[in-house]
Amino acid sequence: ELLGSTLGSYFGFTLNGVIRPAIYDNETGLITIIPALGGVSSSGFSGVVRAINNRSKAVGFAYIDSRTTHAFSHRNGVTRDIGSLGGSSYASGINDSGTIVGASTDASNGFAHAFVYSAGQMRDIDPFGDPTFTKSLSVASDVNDAGTVVGYFLDQTDGAIHSFLYDGENFINIGLGGSPETNASAINNHGQVVGVH
Repeated sequence: ELLGSTLGSYFGFTLNGVIRPAIYDNETGLITIIPALGGVSSSGFSGVVRAINNRSKAVGFAYIDSRTTHAFSHRNGVTRDIGSLGGSSYASGINDSGTIVGASTDASNGFAHAFVYSAGQMRDIDPFGDPTFTKSLSVASDVNDAGTVVGYFLDQTDGAIHSFLYDGENFINIGLGGSPETNASAINNHGQVVGVH
């Protein structure tokens, strides 16, 4: 049984009552079940793939026990736990050079913070730099090949969800003033951003 689709935000496969991360190859028609991180939730959920790049490296999240998820990457039969900022994490995007983005909580599982994972390091890119994870919420949704990240954050001045663009140095609020929510979900290599307003 397929869950989601290769065009959607995730892809998974139900096997023996457990939803597992999977990759579907349109050319061969084969489904590869990804070895997850060892955990399964009480509802029978092991993990899902959220994105895949043009080099066949997939990312998503999987349970490491029955309650905590970690972001992972998978390529050529090898699944790698990329860790967290201390709590649960998930990966939502990857570019062709292997830069991964997503969100993670700290050990107390407070608000999630956006992250960029590159060269074996997970870096918190929350716009407010809240070290307590109690005041600021942010999620990185996608990254293009230039390394430009898009996502959304809770604007502390108006209490609304705003889209952001992060170029590695500058964090730019691209949300529209007066809107209760803008959510950037993807960016292409031309710098065009899509999402909801």
